[in-house]
Amino acid sequence: NWQQYQQLLQLLQRYEYNLSIENMDLVQVLLTLAYDVDWIKERALQLAKENTNDKKKYWKIAVLHHRQIGKDIEPLKSKRIGKTKYDRSIAVSNPCYGNLQIIGTENNDTQDCRVVVMDYQKSKTIHQMPPPKQRISDVTISPDGRIVAFNFWLGYLCYNIEKNEELYFYDSNHLKLQHQRFDQLQFCSVIHNDDTVLVTLSEDRKQLKVWKIHGKEIQCTNKQISINYKIESIEWIHNGSKIMLWWKKYDYHDYYDKPVDKNNWINQCQIQIWDLQAWQCVKSLMVPAFIVEETKQYLSTMDIDGGLPLTSINYINVNVECLVLGYYDRKGGLLMLENYDLELWEDVNKLQNNFQPFPSFINFIFDLNISSDQQLISIKSGSDKIYVFNVANGQLQSYIKLQSQYEMYQSLFIRVAESNRLLVYDKSNSLYEYAVQGDNIRWSILENDGKDEDHQTKRFLEKEKVLDSSYAYITKNLVVVQVIKKGETYQLKVFNGQQQLDHILDQEYNSCYIFDDWYSVILITDSREVVITQLTNFLSQNCDINQQKTIWRYNPSNTVIRRSVEELRFREADNTLIVLLKDDLAENGKRLTVVTIDLSNGKSMIYTDENLFKYWNCIYMDDYYLIISSLKSMNQIMVKCYQIGDDTTQTRIIANQKYEYDYFKKSLTCKITLPVNQSKHDFTFKSKLFNKESSKEELIEYWGETDGNAFDKVKQYEDILVMIEKGKDFVILNSDGDVLMKGINHKIKTFDKANLWCNKFWLRFNRQTKNIEMYEGETMKLHHILPFPYFDVDDLKWNHKQSSFIAYDYYDNQFCVIEQ
Repeated sequence: NWQQYQQLLQLLQRYEYNLSIENMDLVQVLLTLAYDVDWIKERALQLAKENTNDKKKYWKIAVLHHRQIGKDIEPLKSKRIGKTKYDRSIAVSNPCYGNLQIIGTENNDTQDCRVVVMDYQKSKTIHQMPPPKQRISDVTISPDGRIVAFNFWLGYLCYNIEKNEELYFYDSNHLKLQHQRFDQLQFCSVIHNDDTVLVTLSEDRKQLKVWKIHGKEIQCTNKQISINYKIESIEWIHNGSKIMLWWKKYDYHDYYDKPVDKNNWINQCQIQIWDLQAWQCVKSLMVPAFIVEETKQYLSTMDIDGGLPLTSINYINVNVECLVLGYYDRKGGLLMLENYDLELWEDVNKLQNNFQPFPSFINFIFDLNISSDQQLISIKSGSDKIYVFNVANGQLQSYIKLQSQYEMYQSLFIRVAESNRLLVYDKSNSLYEYAVQGDNIRWSILENDGKDEDHQTKRFLEKEKVLDSSYAYITKNLVVVQVIKKGETYQLKVFNGQQQLDHILDQEYNSCYIFDDWYSVILITDSREVVITQLTNFLSQNCDINQQKTIWRYNPSNTVIRRSVEELRFREADNTLIVLLKDDLAENGKRLTVVTIDLSNGKSMIYTDENLFKYWNCIYMDDYYLIISSLKSMNQIMVKCYQIGDDTTQTRIIANQKYEYDYFKKSLTCKITLPVNQSKHDFTFKSKLFNKESSKEELIEYWGETDGNAFDKVKQYEDILVMIEKGKDFVILNSDGDVLMKGINHKIKTFDKANLWCNKFWLRFNRQTKNIEMYEGETMKLHHILPFPYFDVDDLKWNHKQSSFIAYDYYDNQFCVIEQ
C-alpha cells in the first residue's frame, strides 16, 4: 500500500532525531511513536505479540495526556545536531550548490568539543575537527559548503574542509594577519566568479571589510567602510549583490542603548545599502532610534526612559520596497519606503500609510528572519514560539504558529524544490524542518489587529489552571489527581485509567498528594496558615466533599509572611504523615520545619530548625532521612542531615557542616551513607571542598579510586555534589536533588533524570535524545530504549511489579502511562 508506506516513512522522518539505528527495535519504536496512527499501532502490536518471549518484552503507551502544541503545522523531518545544551549555534550552506550542509558543535565548552559538518540529506557527518579552544561562540559555512569558520576567544579560524587545510587572512599589502578578532563574519550566500566572498565587522564594530578567498588565502579587497559609531549589523541582500548596514548616530551605553550624553544626541539610525561590484552606496535613509506607542501607532520620541530602542532591521524588495523594523519588547512592523521621509514619524496620520505594526499577540521579538524570495517573515516571539507571516505588497497577510516543548535557539529559511522550508534548532539539540509553503498549511488571516485564536486559548488557560498534581498506583491502577482552578471555583480532577472524575471543592486549595494503595487524597491550603485535609472515597463518582476532615492546622506567628509545604510523604510502616515546611520571614530569611502526624490518633510532633537561611533546598528525602543544602550568607554554605522522628520521637540533626564557600572558585563534594535496615544506625557523613580546577588525581587521592572517578565525571557543571550510598547502590545528586549518576557494584552511569532506588529495572529519561531508557538493576546494562518525544519528563515511577510506569512533567502537568 503506497499510501501507507508514505505515512510510515513520514513518521520515521519526523522523529529521526529520536532514532538510534544501532540500539533500537523498530517494533518498539512504532509502539510508542505511532500511538495515534491506528493501522501502524495495530500492526506493531501484532508483531510484538509474535516476538514476545522470556527475554524479549515490548512496551506500549496505555494513556497519554499531553498538551497539543504546534498543531498549525507538523515538522516534516528532524535531525540531531550537537550533544549538550551548550551546542547552540548552527549555519547552513546554499542548497543551490549541492546537498545542504550544516555546521554545528558537539560537546561545546568541554574537553571533547568538536566542530562538525553534516550532510543534511544523508544525516551523515562528513567532517569534524577539535578546535584549538573548548568554547565556540559562533559557526558559519560558505554557500558551497567547502569553507567553514568558527569563533573562539582568540578570534575566527577558517578551514577548507575539502582540502583539510587552514586558511589565513592577508591585508592589502599581502602581509599575513594573525588571530583576526571580529564581532561578525558572514559568507556571501552566492559564489562570485568562482570566488568565495565574506564580510567582517571589526571587534569595535566601527569598520566593515570585504574579503575573497583564493587558494589558502583570505585576501583583503580594499572594499571597506569606516564609521564613527558602532555598526549594529550587516546583512547580504539582493542575492548577495549588495550589503546593508545600519548604525545609531550617537554613542550609547550597551544597556538599553541609552545615549551617553542624554542632553546632546540625535534620535536617528542611519541605514545604507552598498553595491558589492561598484562599491558605492546606492541607498541611504534614516529611521528613529527610539519610538513610543500612541493610540496603537508609533511616533519618534526623545524620551529615552519611556521610549523603545531599535534592535533589528531587515530589507524586503518584492513589488514594494520596505524595511522590517524591530524595536525593543514587542514593537515593530513593516515600513514601506515609497514616498518615505523621516518626518513621517512626527505625525500619526501620515505614518500609518507607510507603517504596518506587528500584531499585538507578538510577545517580544527575539529573532527575525526573511526567506530568500522575501515572501515570508519568521519572528521568534518568546522562547518557544515562532510566527511565520506571508508578506505581499509590503503588508503582512496571514500567519502560522510553531511551538516547541523546548527553548528555540535558532531558526532560518532554506529553499527545497522551489519551496520555502523553515529549520528550527532547539535546546534539545533537535533540528526540525517545517514546510511553510503549500496547500496543506492552515494559514490564519490577520483580523482586528490579531485578535485570533491565541487570545481565545489564553482566556481558556486563565479559566482552567492546574495548581498541583500527584500520582500513585492504587489497586494496580495508575491514578493521577490535579487541583484545578476554573474561574473562581476549585476542582479535584481524577484520572483513573481511562476514567476521568471531577469533584467540586468547597474552598481554595494549593496542592494535593496521593500515595500507593492509600485510598485518600491529601489537600493542602498554604498561604500563611497551613491546613491539611484528608478526603476519602475520591475514586468514586459519588464522592461527598463534605466527608473531608482536617487532620492538621497551623497558624504561624506574625513574623512569618508565608508558610509553604515543600514535601509531604506517607510512611506506611507506622501510618505517619511527614510534612516538610518552609517559612518565609522576609528580610530575616527562610526557616525549616518538619511535622510528623500519626494518622491513627491525630497526634503530631513539630520540629523547627531555628537557624535562618538566605535560602535552602531539599537535596534528598525518604521516610527516615532529610538532607538539605542552605546558604547562610553569601560566602557560607551548609549541608545538614536530619533523622525524621514520629509522634513521640523528635526529628533531630545528625550531621551539620559549614563551609566558607566561593561560588566561582570552589566545589563541594559530600558522601553520605544511609542504613539499608533502619534497626542499624550506620549513618556516616564525609565532605571536602575542592577548587573547580582540581584534577581527577586530587579527587581520587581524597575519595579513593571508585568515588573519585565518580565525582570527576559529573563535577564540571555542578557546584555541590552529594553522593548517597545505600547498600551496594549509590547516587550522586546536585543541590536541587537531580540525579546525575547512578552506580551499583562499581558500575556507573551518568545522566540527568532517573528514578532512585529499584530492584529489577530502573528508568532514565535522556533529555538530549528524548528517549526513556530502561536499565537492568544489577548489571546496569541498557535493556530497552523507548523514544518519547511528547514532553520533557521530570519523574518516572514504577508500579509494584514493574510491569508499567508513569512518566510525568510537572511544568505542564502532562503524563503518560506505559505498560508491558
